[in-house]
Amino acid sequence: MNPFVSLGLKAFVVWSVICNIWYLSLKGQIDVTDPTSFKAWELVANLFKGEEPEASEVVSADDKKKKRRALPFLITENKITFQKNSDQYTDSVFVNSLFKEWKLKAENRKIELTVVGHTCDLGTNKHNDALGMKRAEKFKADLEKMGFNVEVVKISSQGENSPLVDNDSEENRSKNRRVEVKIKSIMAPS
Repeated sequence: MNPFVSLGLKAFVVWSVICNIWYLSLKGQIDVTDPTSFKAWELVANLFKGEEPEASEVVSADDKKKKRRALPFLITENKITFQKNSDQYTDSVFVNSLFKEWKLKAENRKIELTVVGHTCDLGTNKHNDALGMKRAEKFKADLEKMGFNVEVVKISSQGENSPLVDNDSEENRSKNRRVEVKIKSIMAPS
């Protein structure tokens, strides 16, 4: 074979691999931070060494779904608000929809949960610290009731000390009665 044709063919293969990796990473089907996702690079390297590619194993659609679900994820949320002087959500429909969405991502996976409870500026510091903790604990309990496999838990309260917005109106106070949530996957499904 003409050496220029061979070189052109190899360049085309490399370009195809790069484009496919980029496309699949955008769709979330491979994790670019996971070196095992780059089996294709080994094939390209072997091609330039003149080695024939090995026959690859057939991957089923179910295996592909499991691989996609195995990608690490991080969820952060600070719009879960509570009723005044209470640990009851202001919009439980919104909270339940978040739980259902998150459940799909966390299916069969252990997660690390960080919840920080917050309050507005009404009440004493001691009362607001306790109320913030009560809100954080309620959220954690509700998440566990939904079947999340919570492995690591970090719960705290900031009380009124870290408002999202100034406590200068009732509308703003209602935004500060919240929990801040961080959910991180720590283990892929087995």
